[in-house]
Amino acid sequence: IIQIIFADSYTLPIIFYNVKSTDFGQSWSEAEYIFDANELGKMDMVEYDDTFHYTWEGNFEDGDRWETYYTRITDDGPILPVNEPLTLIDDHNSYWSSIAVNEHGHLAFCCVDFRYSQYFAQGDLFIRFSNRGLRPMGG
Repeated sequence: IIQIIFADSYTLPIIFYNVKSTDFGQSWSEAEYIFDANELGKMDMVEYDDTFHYTWEGNFEDGDRWETYYTRITDDGPILPVNEPLTLIDDHNSYWSSIAVNEHGHLAFCCVDFRYSQYFAQGDLFIRFSNRGLRPMGG
């Protein structure tokens, strides 16, 4: 199965969809609505077994800081909750997220977060590892 999450960023709110193909891209399912957001930055996705792990950065409300969120989708559809925050929901932005998986299904996530920075352009790189799915970053 091939799955793709994409966002229609020509509208507000930005609408996220999932499509899948069971015949190597010869035909595709109808786009399935997943969620919507106010702003969108970099997205990343990785697959292991029958689960697709997806991260994105942005916000849900105009004026909110950007944070990084995580969604899992199986062959059967989204696993709720759809958007788990991977960074602290605070007054500091989070950008440039990336997600990877190894041959055992263990996940690695990284992003740049500015929670400890005194300056706009100097953030810190945060890396998380998990063998049971990703959970939100602690303080």
